[in-house]
Amino acid sequence: MDTINYREKNSITRNDFIDILRELKKHPEKLGDIELTDELLSAQAFIFFAAGFESSSRTISNALYELALNQKSQDNLREEIDDIYTKLRGELTYNIIL
Repeated sequence: MDTINYREKNSITRNDFIDILRELKKHPEKLGDIELTDELLSAQAFIFFAAGFESSSRTISNALYELALNQKSQDNLREEIDDIYTKLRGELTYNIIL
């Protein structure tokens, strides 16, 4: 709820799950007869992040395991990261990683 309130107060939009919850909070009629409370919004955010954690951590673990088995892939990945890091003069951002 702190994040939702902060974003509303500072007019921050990131087009993510929190923004979807903010939109539902502004238009509760979209949910029909479900009573939209702060507790319900918080629970939905918790479930969403908890469910995403397992699949993300499993994917990362498997990728790191495969890299550990393959030195050539490690070297290629390291070289690619170093090239991009040099081109960007050390200014890595979230959008660059995507």
